[in-house]
Amino acid sequence: MDNLKNDLISIVIPVYNVKGFLDECLESVLGQTYRDLEIILIDDGSTDGSGDVCDAYARRDGRIRVLHQRNQGVSAARNAALEIASGTFIGFVDPDDAILPEMYQTLHDAAIRSSADIVQCRSYQYAGKVKILSGNDQTGLITDREEAIRLFFAGPITWTLPTKLYRKHLFETLRFDTRLHRCEDAFLLYEILKREDLSFGLIDDVFYFYRQRSDSGSGLGSSEQMFAVLKQIEEDVLPIYPALADQIWSTNVSSYFAVFDQTLRASKAGPAEAALCRKFKRFCSSNLRKGAARILTNSAMSKRNKCKALMIAYFPTATAWLIRIIHRLQGK
Repeated sequence: MDNLKNDLISIVIPVYNVKGFLDECLESVLGQTYRDLEIILIDDGSTDGSGDVCDAYARRDGRIRVLHQRNQGVSAARNAALEIASGTFIGFVDPDDAILPEMYQTLHDAAIRSSADIVQCRSYQYAGKVKILSGNDQTGLITDREEAIRLFFAGPITWTLPTKLYRKHLFETLRFDTRLHRCEDAFLLYEILKREDLSFGLIDDVFYFYRQRSDSGSGLGSSEQMFAVLKQIEEDVLPIYPALADQIWSTNVSSYFAVFDQTLRASKAGPAEAALCRKFKRFCSSNLRKGAARILTNSAMSKRNKCKALMIAYFPTATAWLIRIIHRLQGK
């Protein structure tokens, strides 16, 4: 299919110590059928040779720009790329993931046809041998702000950056919060969704392949920050849209599930990591127990999730044992 317009798309890829995955990622981006790309690689102080890989690819393809900086974190890396991006549209790819060749052609054409500010596709998440399809098959154009925020909590609008194509004007006054080490993408996306004139397109095509790495629970230490972000968003939303209370609490419960599961995957690490796992198991169990009444009466939660939440709340050890068995059977 010919491009509907020759818009430049700036693809932002923050790079930090991912040498073993970077070739696959960059080959998938260079293989896009949409050719009008500006590929911005931000080497965030890598020490494993990832920066050299970036430079080698830049010599090979003139569409690639490389910026080397001292290690400042993924938010600062993305912000640095946004400062120099010259595209009409912005895309994000994580350096250990891969995309199918038609991704940006399809997202761009959908954005042009619908005049959407953002278009989102679906993704596969790989966890060990298990391949999980993210999102659902909802499609169409969302122009109502309350509905967009509801779908942000309900799941059709995913919290991750890379499955989407954005019009650059959305970032004119917005940048990633460099103080955040978790949920920084969700927080920025929520700020975008608050715009009164926003239109958000959903397509059912699966183009993005997200690799869930089994690095020893690296995100556990910032879990409290994640819940602080969720609380901040909740306090911002509820005075305006009180009808979303059950959906927001359901999302919070799902976040407790994610952290609880993460403690199980990381529990075989060293003593410090093991202590962190015990801390967050207690944290999840205690907070779910405090919210038991809200769980029981929640109209947005499935019976299955209510049961899991109450099991973690009152029987965390037995629940951990059961989840480990399930993970083993699933090959995780």
